Amino acid sequence: MKNLDKEGIHQESWSCLKPVQDVRVTDRLREEQQNTKPSGRFLNMLRFIGELFLSKVLAEKSMHCCIRRLLQKGDGPSLEGLCQLLQMIQQDLEVVTEKEVMDTYYNQLDHIAEKGKRAPRLSLLLRETVDARKMAYSTPH
Repeated sequence: MKNLDKEGIHQESWSCLKPVQDVRVTDRLREEQQNTKPSGRFLNMLRFIGELFLSKVLAEKSMHCCIRRLLQKGDGPSLEGLCQLLQMIQQDLEVVTEKEVMDTYYNQLDHIAEKGKRAPRLSLLLRETVDARKMAYSTPH
């Protein structure tokens, strides 16, 4: 019988687990991660945060912090959650927030939607969110 060296077996088994070095594969994996759907738990948490704001339990400052973090993260699930959150709280947040601040958020969403490299579903959701705000401003109150 052949005497096997533990270290030799260990080294061979690890060689198959080396990370993929192909740039195309890593780019595709990164794109898939950015375009994945958010989990139901994540969306429910954002709905809960929105309801807390609408109930006046959470302050405006907390909502701005949440919006900025979702924008900074910039992946698909975060942006989709941000769109749903903004659609939910937009009217109440617009009342207490300066127009320039809200313009900045929506301009960033518009830029992300135009930039491409997103799933068509997410790009459409971003556009709908921006367009809903434009429609709200174009109708007389």
